[in-house]
Amino acid sequence: MKSIAGESVSRETFLKLETYLSFLEKENKKYNLVGPGEIDRLWDRHVLDSAQLLPFVKQGSLGFLDVGSGAGFPGVVLSLLGAQGGCLVEASRKKCSFLENVSRETGAEFSVLNVRVEELRGRAFEKIVSRALAPIGTSLGWTQKICSPATQWIFLKGKTVDVEIEEARKSFSFDVEMYPSLTNPEGRIVRLQNIFF
Repeated sequence: MKSIAGESVSRETFLKLETYLSFLEKENKKYNLVGPGEIDRLWDRHVLDSAQLLPFVKQGSLGFLDVGSGAGFPGVVLSLLGAQGGCLVEASRKKCSFLENVSRETGAEFSVLNVRVEELRGRAFEKIVSRALAPIGTSLGWTQKICSPATQWIFLKGKTVDVEIEEARKSFSFDVEMYPSLTNPEGRIVRLQNIFF
């Protein structure tokens, strides 16, 4: 057993993560997934950063929505680590194609929606996650049609988080909890609950 962001990970899961990263590196130029300087930092900057959300997503979860999944951070990583019912939303058809190929290459179980998140309707999600998407208030505005009073938003945020929360409170009511990031001394994991639009 290995440990990733405090979670025990089987050898099989670790190998699936390595398969994912190898595939990402191989396909990066074709799909424009991450900047060239990020390839050498995929484990510490992207996988570990994503993995630290696992306890928040798994906790009593019926599934999660990853908004703006891009190269698959955090959605693919969370799915490979055992989070169930992942739905990865990405506006770029090209990146959706990559994500679908990742699912086939690794056996990770998640669905991919090629749509802008603000166009989603119907199903309310219990957990919504994002990493490097948009300010908190903007993200809440985009997802109000798929949130219920029970929805939790889990963000990975940097040093501007206090300003983002203050701005978001001008339009939305919510309870907020913040936890230190395991990968960035200035970063925070932000969980919003009891969100009212």
